[in-house]
Amino acid sequence: MKVKLKYFISITLVLFTIGAVGFLSKFPEYLQNQTIKVLQERLGRKVSFSDVEFNCFTATVRFNELKIMEKDEKNIFISTDSLHINVNPSRFIFRTLYLKEISLINPNISVKIRRWQEKF
Repeated sequence: MKVKLKYFISITLVLFTIGAVGFLSKFPEYLQNQTIKVLQERLGRKVSFSDVEFNCFTATVRFNELKIMEKDEKNIFISTDSLHINVNPSRFIFRTLYLKEISLINPNISVKIRRWQEKF
């Protein structure tokens, strides 16, 4: 009986480890696709970035080469080399997103003002 229990526990741990590694290896790709989809819907502009780095141990996400295009999709409205976000995962229990840190590396913002739109 004890031998069967040991096998059951070891097989369960192996399956859990394989599942966790599989989830963590696919999560950045899922995060990238969902982030682009949601940002484009909310902003009404084309959004792109080269890759996503996710660290589950420090609860940080880094978006590299982030670009948000103008509405005409010809010029860049906002670009940054890197957007780093650090969250507090303990707040997920209360269904709250608590951002501990947001940092932009080399941000560029392009704003064009037309004379006929000077009055806000």
